Order: sequence, then C-alpha cells, then structure tokens
Amino acid sequence: MNGDVADDMTVGVLLRAATAWLRGQGDDEARLDVELLLARTLEIDRAGVYAHLTDPLPKPRRTEFEALLARHANGEPIAYILGVREFYGLTFVVRPGVLIPRPETELLVEETIAFARQRGLAQPRIIEVGTGSGAVAIALAHALPAAIISAVEIDEAAVQIARENVVRHHVGDRVTIRRGDLLHGIGGDWDAVIGNLPYIPSQAVDALDRGVRDWEPRIALDGGDDGLSPHRRLLAQAPSHLAAGGMVMLEVADDRGPLAREVFRSALPGATIDLLQDVFGRDRAVRAILAA
Repeated sequence: MNGDVADDMTVGVLLRAATAWLRGQGDDEARLDVELLLARTLEIDRAGVYAHLTDPLPKPRRTEFEALLARHANGEPIAYILGVREFYGLTFVVRPGVLIPRPETELLVEETIAFARQRGLAQPRIIEVGTGSGAVAIALAHALPAAIISAVEIDEAAVQIARENVVRHHVGDRVTIRRGDLLHGIGGDWDAVIGNLPYIPSQAVDALDRGVRDWEPRIALDGGDDGLSPHRRLLAQAPSHLAAGGMVMLEVADDRGPLAREVFRSALPGATIDLLQDVFGRDRAVRAILAA
C-alpha cells in the first residue's frame, strides 16, 4: 500500500485507504480487519479507533501498521497476527499450530448449557474432544460454574495453548487439558461428550481459502474421505463413557448434515438424533441423546 496515501495522513484517511486496498486483495472483511490492525498499532480497542480518526498517524506507527497489513494480505489470519481471538464473549490466546475458534462453534456451548440446565444437572460432567485452544471447554466452565470438564487434544502444540488459556481464565480447578486420542484412557460415566472434530473431506482441504489451508493445522481440518472418519471413531467409543440419558454432540461440515445424521443413527440405535443449525442457518452439528 506504500505510496497510495500522503505521509502526514490521519487515522481516518489510513482506515479508508487501507480498507479499499485490502478489499482489492479479495478480503471480504477488509473494514473489520483494518480496524483490528489499527487498534493493535494504536494500542487501543477497536471502538477507540473512531475516537482518533482526525489524529495524525506518526510515520513509525504507520510503518508498523503497514507491516501488519502486509502479513494479512499475504494470507496470515488476523487472529494469528493479533495472537488472540474472541469466542463466546471471552478472549483466547491463539497461535499457528492451533485451530482458530469460529463463531459457529458457539452452538456447541449453547446446546451443552441448555442440556445441562434442562436435565437439572447440579455438577455436569463433560468431555470435550479436539479442544484446540480450549475455547469451548473454558466457555462452558464460565457458563456452568459447577461443571467438571475434561478437554482432550491429540496435538501437543495445541495442548500447550489450551493450558495457557485455562490459566488465563482461572478455570484450572474445573477444566483439565489432557493429550490423548479421542476417548482412550478416559474412564467413568459422563453426562456429555462434545467436540469440533476435523470435518473437511481430505480431497477438499487443498481447495480451502489460503488463510486456512496454508496457516491452520491440517490435523485439525482433515476429516478423512467424507469428512466423518473421526466422528465414526468417536461414536464407537462414546456409549461406554456416557451415563444413561447422556448426550453426544459433534460439529460437522455444513454440506454433510444429512449424512452425519445417518452416521449417528447407525452408531447409536435407540438414541434421539437431531441435526442442528448454526446462527447462519446452516447445518452445523448432530446431537444424540441416549436412552435414559
């Protein structure tokens, strides 16, 4: 973007120019992304950017901002540049090596809270598989203060980030992060098993947006031939880990809803199976309630 605007520009001029330039690079969320990068450069929150629109931006700050902008234009996700991501009203540390939490995954949190409250569970016992940054488990711990949560992750880099977030949010007495493969090594009867397992079909991973394909861990994306291989493995294990009337809920690709529902029905005969939609109205998760 160098040379597109004057050296003595204000924050407002830079906001408009950078937004137009980034949009020209194909960024559909250019305005939001520029606001976030400007906020980081100015060391203020995003809303505060608009209180400084007429302020001149010193050249060193402009250079810093343009370096961040160039990183994003080259495909690096905003969350990795900033090192944090908002999820369910909380802020989580994220770095390359861990999947970036998405707003549609908040459905898992909302439905688990509803399940615990509808069942009148005084101390819900929840397993979250594929915890990544720990966002879902920690959000549940905030919403259900008596809950006991075991969060499982197979990748060591993600395990370390999840543990960092547990400390950050002061929930270490109720959320345990453990490295493991699905439910192996976990005993006891649990009220719910939930997870955002890898759900992109293997052949589709390389066609993803480059900010996902080139930056986020493939192990958190690749769900096998039809995007449901990890789901089948988990569903085979889940009944022996659940109490009567327990719940299994897994996120799925928005074009795999009906197929995923049939996979659940085949694996869990006698359970009540529902296909759930996210805030955008797209198929997002399948939920099974076992017989009481």
